[in-house]
Amino acid sequence: MKSIILAIFAIMVVTSAVESQVWTTEINMHPSYNVNDFFSIAIGNGGNLFITGYEGNASVSHLISTKISPSGQILWLKEDAAPTRITSFFSLATLNGKDKFVERYNVGTSHYLRFWSQNGDTLSTVSLPSRVMLGSYGDSVIATSIGNGSQGFIFDENGVMKTSFTAIPSGMTVYYADPRVLGDTLWLFGTCFSGGNNKGYISKVNLRTKAQLWTVIFTPVVSRAMGDIDLNRNAYIGMTAQINGMWVFRMVRVNSNGDTTWTKDLAPNGSTDANQENFVNGLRVSTAHDRVILVGSSERDFLSNTPNSAGYVLARRLNGDSIQAFKVVHDSTAKLNPIQALTFDSAGNLFVLGKSFFQVGATYGWVKRYPLSLLTGVSGNQNNIPEGYVLYQNYPNPFNPKTKISFSIPKSGFVRLTVYDILGREIETLVAEKMTAGMHEVGFDGKNLASGVYFYRLDTDNFTETRKMMLVK
Repeated sequence: MKSIILAIFAIMVVTSAVESQVWTTEINMHPSYNVNDFFSIAIGNGGNLFITGYEGNASVSHLISTKISPSGQILWLKEDAAPTRITSFFSLATLNGKDKFVERYNVGTSHYLRFWSQNGDTLSTVSLPSRVMLGSYGDSVIATSIGNGSQGFIFDENGVMKTSFTAIPSGMTVYYADPRVLGDTLWLFGTCFSGGNNKGYISKVNLRTKAQLWTVIFTPVVSRAMGDIDLNRNAYIGMTAQINGMWVFRMVRVNSNGDTTWTKDLAPNGSTDANQENFVNGLRVSTAHDRVILVGSSERDFLSNTPNSAGYVLARRLNGDSIQAFKVVHDSTAKLNPIQALTFDSAGNLFVLGKSFFQVGATYGWVKRYPLSLLTGVSGNQNNIPEGYVLYQNYPNPFNPKTKISFSIPKSGFVRLTVYDILGREIETLVAEKMTAGMHEVGFDGKNLASGVYFYRLDTDNFTETRKMMLVK
């Protein structure tokens, strides 16, 4: 096990300005229920948003889901037909190429996966041996448990468990195990108990050999940690860390060897919020847009019983440079308006999911769409020119049948991106045109191809590189 002591960097302060959203949509469920929790959000076909959670009261509760269009229109809103007592709900994952979602929920001490379609119909339900967090693994779903160590489980699209493995060995108490997969490598992000306190960690596992490659445990005391990876296999973790007596949002990037390459702290809204419990509620990376985005909420207004409490959005370039930092305020008479999760689409639109919690009355959810500029860099620092040519590994890989290929070029010029089969025969030319300097992303659809190994090659005036990808049907 590899431990790293992190240096404390200068703390910045979030401006009190609130970024202007493009639209806000409120999600109101059954008015007689006073618990409506909206935990997870994902992008489906056509850029539609899918949001899941549960609603209920002291005696009964339902799973709920909704589909919202890219323009903010609620297309449908459904609750599970069979009422039960849902006690916990947290994870949502997509199954690539299968037009399905899978979620984890608890009923008492029992744990389940529910597979459902983009029409909101339940397809199957699977019993789990323990409480897990979910992630996507090609057209399958990967689940990682919490407790004494972490067990991993891989389920196919029908909920059949294909394999299990040890993600983190026993002896390390895991409170949170958020999985991310690139190729056949698994990264786990979360919190654990170490050295007498809660700490953030990243653990890396080879899914082919089931070997644990390394684990990094960060030294500050934390209350919550989440993470993501980029296509260069750098890992990013967002933590609510206690630094010099203040609770700050800390972001750290770790390279593929487990070495820290940068650490950035941000104290939300100055010392008042920083002295309260601040929760990281989501972190996502977009290599194509050169962004890592963290969302979180402060308990300050909850403790002082002040309406319109704020969440925060912190956006950085992948090299650590700051782009945006602003408060998210949802106008209501609610006691607390925390941010729950985030996602963004391929065009660079950011979607933030939150809920408004009342002491009296039903909780309701909301989702806000934020400007393209947060990811594309239309505002703020314009210097986003790559230093060199890079052809990234396609994602997802293996894929079925669609995948994305990203590359960066440091200057304008003619670019050709071509796909070949294992015999070297040209399958498809994806790009053959003059392109501007920057990062670019291209989709590839192998629906008419057989399963197997394929290659894609980037050619410019000064650079040629080829990478391998796997189509599995």
